[in-house]
Amino acid sequence: RSPRWRLRRPEPVAGIVGFSGRLAVPERLAEEITARPPVLLTHGDRDEVIPVEAIHEARAALAAVDVPVRWRICQGAGHEIPPEALQLAAEFIHERLFA
Repeated sequence: RSPRWRLRRPEPVAGIVGFSGRLAVPERLAEEITARPPVLLTHGDRDEVIPVEAIHEARAALAAVDVPVRWRICQGAGHEIPPEALQLAAEFIHERLFA
């Protein structure tokens, strides 16, 4: 079985950052979740690979199992990691590791 989001892994993590992604098998998350680290999701509003609606699906599924989620849709960004998302991720990681 391939590794999935750390929500389904037994090892604890400080947080999860997702860039322009999609939550794997959200309908099974409630039965498979083993941890609830804070999550930051970012997505470009012009993503040509994964539709921006994926961020809303992921945050709804995470909220349904009480995972704290922050999210941002980056205006004008496609399937990339724009500077805005990098800055948010850096702040989130710093907060999770050093606050």
